[in-house]
Amino acid sequence: MTRPVSLWENEQVEGYALCAEFILNDNRAKVDALRQRQAAFEATLPTDPEAIVDAALRLMHPNGATYPGKFEEALHMAKALRPMIRDLDTANPGPDRDALLWFADQVMWALELLSRDLDHLSAILGNAKRIAREAEYGCADT
Repeated sequence: MTRPVSLWENEQVEGYALCAEFILNDNRAKVDALRQRQAAFEATLPTDPEAIVDAALRLMHPNGATYPGKFEEALHMAKALRPMIRDLDTANPGPDRDALLWFADQVMWALELLSRDLDHLSAILGNAKRIAREAEYGCADT
């Protein structure tokens, strides 16, 4: 006896088992585009151990810097935030509060850029193992 797809089964596949065909096709096209973009990115990653180390070091120390991206800048700003927050009355609108909010935004932006660099570094360092897994299991990580 056949049975219908249950709600929990449909939820396990994000609702696509019972959605309209055009929605499923649209999503497949988006997934295919994202998979192609990921494959293109992975194709740019080095596979030779020496090239992996060189790429990682270039990312960690761009143009001879001590730290990647805006890390040092974010570190200094984060250290400056503590006394600013401690000493200012930030409950009332005004230029001090606006300056503090701008400063916090700059720290967040610097850390966001750094997180992208660290994600890229992780991809570089993990590329050889990713390729080995794909060769062993015959498919890409998901």
